[in-house]
Amino acid sequence: MDTGSSMKYKVGLILLTLGFIMPLFAFTVPFLGFSTSATAFIAGVFIVGGPELCFFIGIVLAGKEAVKLVKQRLLKPAGIVRYRLGLVLFIISILINWVAAYLEVTKVFFINLHSQLYIMASFDLLLLLSVFLMGPEFFIKFKNIFIWEGLKKTEN
Repeated sequence: MDTGSSMKYKVGLILLTLGFIMPLFAFTVPFLGFSTSATAFIAGVFIVGGPELCFFIGIVLAGKEAVKLVKQRLLKPAGIVRYRLGLVLFIISILINWVAAYLEVTKVFFINLHSQLYIMASFDLLLLLSVFLMGPEFFIKFKNIFIWEGLKKTEN
């Protein structure tokens, strides 16, 4: 039996992919109109329990080959254009949220709180999208921020 065409393999791939994108669904939960406790519970499941469960069941059903395939597709190296676009979106989303927070505190932001929440959540999603656009190069650079190298001596 070909593993690429079996139903078990396909369901496993779907669950693995769902595990990667499930935390993004947590941003939509506050807008569904549930009670505060239900919203907190559902968002918590989307962030903490749900992805891990999907990963586990997906790995069991699809196997190591599917995990490699999903990683390969989601973490492809970014080209220069894709990296720069991601970097611009990253900076814009941080700056707009930062400025919007100060405008709200100083009462210069004259839109209602509900609309402001939509705007800020949209830019938070843009921040997450920009990280994936920049690819594994971003994660390597980000990791290197926390590695102490000391001052490098130059020879004159």
